[in-house]
Amino acid sequence: MKPMDLEEMYQVLRGASERDAARYDIVQKWFRECGIIDGKIIGDVLFEHSYLRLCPNKEPIGLVQFIQLIGILSRETKLDIQTFLKKFQTVKDGIIREIQDKCVVFVLRSAESPFPRGRLINVYFVIF
Repeated sequence: MKPMDLEEMYQVLRGASERDAARYDIVQKWFRECGIIDGKIIGDVLFEHSYLRLCPNKEPIGLVQFIQLIGILSRETKLDIQTFLKKFQTVKDGIIREIQDKCVVFVLRSAESPFPRGRLINVYFVIF
């Protein structure tokens, strides 16, 4: 299994946000859950201040801004990036399970395919 990186961390949070970007409340929730926001080294005030530097209205954060957020938190606390990744790894599977529980997948199988030569196709619809 390859080690998790910041892009994967972001993609999981984006998926939990059910949007094209990661929402403030979702990032904050899971950072608390895994201990990144621990009230000692990183508290709610530092997290909020750092997030607001990038998204002044707490709008959803994109990948580049997310990487910048981790950089700001790392610089402010002197924690290395691997510390963030290790802590987040403890909740990653739970977040993915939560996302999977929220979505319903329909599989349509068609013997009467609109494609030439009657090839069978599977069409997947994911509904949140």
